[in-house]
Amino acid sequence: MTLLIQEAQDEREDVQKKTFSKWINSQLAKKKLEPVTDLFFDLRDGSKLLALLEVLTEKPCKKEKGKMRVHHLNNVNNALQILRDYRIKLVNINNNDIVDGNPKLTLGLVWSIILHWQVQDVLKGIMKEAKQTNLEKTLLAWCRQMTQGYEGVDIRNFTTSWTDGLAFNALIHKFEPELFDYDTQLHKPPAQRLEYAFKLAHKYLNIDRLLDPEDVNTTYPDKKSIMTYVMCLFQVLPHDTVDMQFADPSYAPPLPRRQAEAARPARPSSFLSSGSGVDINTYSTILEEVLGWLADAGARLEAPDGDSDSLAHVKSRFKAHEAYMVELTERKADIFEVLDEGKRLLTEKVTAEEEAEIREQMRLLTLRWEELRQRAIETQTQLQSRLAQVQLSAMDALRSWLTGMENRISLTAPLGPDLSTLPAQAAEHAALAAEVGRWKPHVTELFDVLVVEEDGDDSEFANLEDHLSVLSERWNFTVSWSEQREQHIAQLQRHWPQLHEQLAQLKDWVDGQEARLKAMEAEPTTEQQALQQQGSQLQVGEQSRLVEIAPRTRCFNIEVLARISV
Repeated sequence: MTLLIQEAQDEREDVQKKTFSKWINSQLAKKKLEPVTDLFFDLRDGSKLLALLEVLTEKPCKKEKGKMRVHHLNNVNNALQILRDYRIKLVNINNNDIVDGNPKLTLGLVWSIILHWQVQDVLKGIMKEAKQTNLEKTLLAWCRQMTQGYEGVDIRNFTTSWTDGLAFNALIHKFEPELFDYDTQLHKPPAQRLEYAFKLAHKYLNIDRLLDPEDVNTTYPDKKSIMTYVMCLFQVLPHDTVDMQFADPSYAPPLPRRQAEAARPARPSSFLSSGSGVDINTYSTILEEVLGWLADAGARLEAPDGDSDSLAHVKSRFKAHEAYMVELTERKADIFEVLDEGKRLLTEKVTAEEEAEIREQMRLLTLRWEELRQRAIETQTQLQSRLAQVQLSAMDALRSWLTGMENRISLTAPLGPDLSTLPAQAAEHAALAAEVGRWKPHVTELFDVLVVEEDGDDSEFANLEDHLSVLSERWNFTVSWSEQREQHIAQLQRHWPQLHEQLAQLKDWVDGQEARLKAMEAEPTTEQQALQQQGSQLQVGEQSRLVEIAPRTRCFNIEVLARISV
């Protein structure tokens, strides 16, 4: 199992290597420089790395032309210093790693370069305006915002959300709708959609083909490779504003005005017709209705949510509270409208008693609203923390279960060796498959959304994604193994009656042949012609019978096959 996971990681590393090489070559081509052919080897002497930085910085970079290791180390060190001058973080990367051709650290170095020069400068202003420091979240928000309303597109990450090709087509169609009919892509297979999107982007947007369909249309594609390509799209497509609310996969944008009015909970009736300039009696009525809504909203906030700590339950509570927060935002205008109306009434001629009543009502409304808002924020923080913890617990539980399941798989004997053992093996696998089936909804819930606590940093988010990636690979292997074994058992079960009959025939034939041999041994003959005739009869009978029966019985009775061989 560890070997299979390593193979999947190696596959993603190969895709990343290819994508990053294409990106570097697209930059070097701007100055007609020689491309890289083997990323890990070509960057070892530092010359290609410095050439790349000359293109990106548009400044000359000092190179040492010697071919000794010391010259290579100096060149790479110069490149790393240039990156530090541009305030690019290089974690645990030194010149020896690059000169030695360390795959992981070489890819990490190139990824840091791509992040900085591909969109960092473009995104800097947007991220500052949105008070956001996470580039990945900002890019995800833009993708989700731009593809809202496109059938079949639900971008939740930079891996599995892109495998069917629809997300790439939707992004291009959003800004270039005259190029093609999006609906026609819905009926095409994923590989064709991906190929079509990459061709369009290359032809009309001048984006190099950094990816091939097979790089994306896989169980768990490489995130950094897809992000690199999406960053190229972001750079050339309009991106004036990014609504960071879209970074949350559960966020639902406001409905169009007429739909929103139909779907919104009923507002206090007096607000629909009162307008401005109400008298003090009408104002009191409106205020009572708003205070009634605040009391109802407070009661809903205090409603018990049950003791279940299942991921599905906590996630449902989290999403329900998000809808609650949206409702609060919509009602905020009502609250301030009432307060403004109270201020207007105070400017008119009112008695001292009426003025005191209005001020007390405004004070009470402000107090109740602020209390509700603070409690809602605290509840949101608690739910987010609770969801993050439950999510981690669910990951630990899945990790533990997968380890046990992988051990069971490794100890599972091959089917057979005879028909008598197959029913027990089928029953054993049915129990295993049922257990896998019981875990499927939990795994789906776990992979559906990734939540970290508000005070969590970007590295924590990245680590969680990495852990989910590994768990996804292990889960996919377990499901695949279970399905394949189930299919094999079903195929054998369909042929059981025939195999039983053939095996019985084969046993009868072996018994007969053995009896003939014993009879020959009891009445030996020295006549050459008689011996040849007996041997010929045995050979013909044996060959015809084996051709008819033995291949179909395969290895289901070792004893019989051994007797045949003798």
